[in-house]
Amino acid sequence: MKLHKDLAKIVFLGLVLCLGIGTEMQANSLYSRFGIGILRPYAGASYFGQGNIGIASYSPIALQYLNPASLAFLKRTRFEGSFLYEQADVKIGSAEGKFSDSGFNTLHIGIPMTRGYALSFGLMPYSIISNNYEDIVEGSYRSELVGTGGLERAFLRLSGQIGKRFSYGAGLDVYFGRLERTWRVFYDDASYVRTEDITSTTAIGMGGHAGILLQVSEKISLGAVMTAPATLSTKRQEDYVFRTENSIIEGEMKLPFIQGYGVNYRPNEKVTVLADFEAGNWGSLDKDDILGAETTNTTRYGIGLEYAPSRKLYASLLKKMSYRIGFNAGNLPYLLDGKKIDEKFFTAGLTLPYNAFNSQLEIGMEYGKRGSQSEIGSEETVFRFVFGIASGEKWFNRPKGRK
Repeated sequence: MKLHKDLAKIVFLGLVLCLGIGTEMQANSLYSRFGIGILRPYAGASYFGQGNIGIASYSPIALQYLNPASLAFLKRTRFEGSFLYEQADVKIGSAEGKFSDSGFNTLHIGIPMTRGYALSFGLMPYSIISNNYEDIVEGSYRSELVGTGGLERAFLRLSGQIGKRFSYGAGLDVYFGRLERTWRVFYDDASYVRTEDITSTTAIGMGGHAGILLQVSEKISLGAVMTAPATLSTKRQEDYVFRTENSIIEGEMKLPFIQGYGVNYRPNEKVTVLADFEAGNWGSLDKDDILGAETTNTTRYGIGLEYAPSRKLYASLLKKMSYRIGFNAGNLPYLLDGKKIDEKFFTAGLTLPYNAFNSQLEIGMEYGKRGSQSEIGSEETVFRFVFGIASGEKWFNRPKGRK
């Protein structure tokens, strides 16, 4: 039996699927079995605790991933790297279990150039597949369904300014990755041969994105971003171990047009309020465009607050730290039995500056729910923790007196 035809039937066979055991497994989400997996929206280590948003945000010392126009405000070369830990408490009917996953999250380097121009490059996850299920039928067989991989996104960006209040930016994206799903069946009767179906898809392609930032006043800024549709070349290999045969099929995978808008409000030097709205045209994709998943359009909105008591070097550590809270909500780009999979998260975070505010340790947390027992028969309570390190160097700075 081929994996790609029977995936949906196997996942919910027997509600124990390893969840009934109650042990923690190296996995991410039961919903990552759909399409290209769980999408990874990420604003940056400094903004994760502030609702994980920031289309209209900008800073001379903090990099953000959503709007390339924000690069124009950098004053010196900035480096940022982050680590992510994620845990999901899963419920499917009466069965419960726990997933967890951790590892490298992002890398971003921004370099200010001359006359208001800046460039940056980096690497971040676009989606992740990480699920692991087991179904045991006593006296008959044990089956396993495992999903791994995802898409990565490498980017190169350039930004500039027109006057002092308007900035723009554009970037080139390279999407690449390997998405693998494996189905194994082990029979209790030794006369039956173990079966194993492996579907592995490698994908690579290019896309682009752009953004603008407008400082309406000293207190209010507006931002807008768009990500262009992309077509990725794919090579799908299907191996059927029990029949010692395989096939290789070349094809395409598509990513949709995504647009977003944001507001940045700073009533004073200590407080910053952000609000974002984003919409993705995922519903325009056919099943063949996205590894057999049934898709729907996505929306995502959020709000976040930052409080920074002091920027003075001689202030106490508690006053030099920045404190953040936020909220975001939206839906996955997939349908489960024709119904949307919603998610909502509360966030919190803080920044610990050192080296005269030139470097920061960033801590961000996100807690919320994905799915609904009453509406789609399953749900996850999700906790994410991000730890980031950011620093800066004086590269390409123009000495005073030179033009």
